[in-house]
Amino acid sequence: MRLGIDLSAALRPGTGAELYARPLAEHLASALRSPGEIVGFVNGRTARRSPLLAVPTFNPRWSSRILSHFWRRGVWGVERFVGDVDAFIGNDWLCPPRLRNGPLVIVVFDLVFERHPELVTAAVRNHMREQARLWAARASGLIAISDSTRRDLESCLGERCPPVRVVYPGLDPALAQRSAPEEGAAVRRRHGLTQEYLLYLGTHAPRKNLPRLLRAYALARRAGLKAPLLLVGGREPSSALAPSGDDTAHVLTEVRRLGLETAVRVCGHVPRAEVRDLLRGAKFLVFPSLYEGFGFPVLEAMAAGVPVLTSRASSLPEVCGDAALYVDPQDEGELTAALGQLDSDEALRVSLARRGPLRAARFSWAEAAAGTLRFVGECQERNR
Repeated sequence: MRLGIDLSAALRPGTGAELYARPLAEHLASALRSPGEIVGFVNGRTARRSPLLAVPTFNPRWSSRILSHFWRRGVWGVERFVGDVDAFIGNDWLCPPRLRNGPLVIVVFDLVFERHPELVTAAVRNHMREQARLWAARASGLIAISDSTRRDLESCLGERCPPVRVVYPGLDPALAQRSAPEEGAAVRRRHGLTQEYLLYLGTHAPRKNLPRLLRAYALARRAGLKAPLLLVGGREPSSALAPSGDDTAHVLTEVRRLGLETAVRVCGHVPRAEVRDLLRGAKFLVFPSLYEGFGFPVLEAMAAGVPVLTSRASSLPEVCGDAALYVDPQDEGELTAALGQLDSDEALRVSLARRGPLRAARFSWAEAAAGTLRFVGECQERNR
């Protein structure tokens, strides 16, 4: 089988979509074994090289607007760029035309545009609703990255919904690599961290709920919390490949308004090796997102043995199980109390830190690749 896959999400650094695209393609290539059995497609004018050197990748370097124009009308399909393929795995941001032969399978990350339309722009909302119509019309099957996303898909598409399979993502193996203690200490010194700290990891998209986190954190400090808060991650890329929008200006305004300039460090994007060391040095991760399709930051924190405080919403309880302290992400008082509780309760932190790696071990990229290939094979059988 010659399998094609859209890797355009790998051009969105610092996002969950990037964390999904790269390792999945690598593990699919490993599972297929024969060179040339997998071929990647990306589209981005700014990409100077393939985002995945392990996979042969073709890039027409068109503007996203031009490609979207053609694909919406069902012309200039992926075979024009990557050659004939027996199946193609697309992503939810831009649905290609049907293949001449073989199934089209779309990976759907989330349906924030339906569940929380107020958190995306009108342009993104309209674009994604059009894409959902195309998934229903063109795809032989949909892969949901969580059961939460599956439920949202089936609710959104109703009777038009193609067959859906839940295939969970895996864990970045780099996070399991141990760095020397002096390296981790050097990273923390570089970020001005001389005491224990709380960590948020992710973009500044509105759904990440950062302004409410900052207000809750300010209240918790008045009640005695002393640890600084580190915000790692940053802006969604400023392009059409940034579907979630960006709340950085609002975040910085809230930091100043609440007088938290010395207590909150807004670090922006940092290299993955530094993420590993910053995670391992954190007292706990706080991730009060309003909506997630999966939630890579909580998985990474659990794998590192870092206690997790997160939302009782969307996919997050599904990912964390009993290895997190949960809050209603829209209840500022509950979030304030939980920050104080996890900061002061060492026994709770130890318990969550022990449960985290056991929970995280359930998520494997090898299993994700195997599950993806099984579903693609089933779609091929239905297409015959």
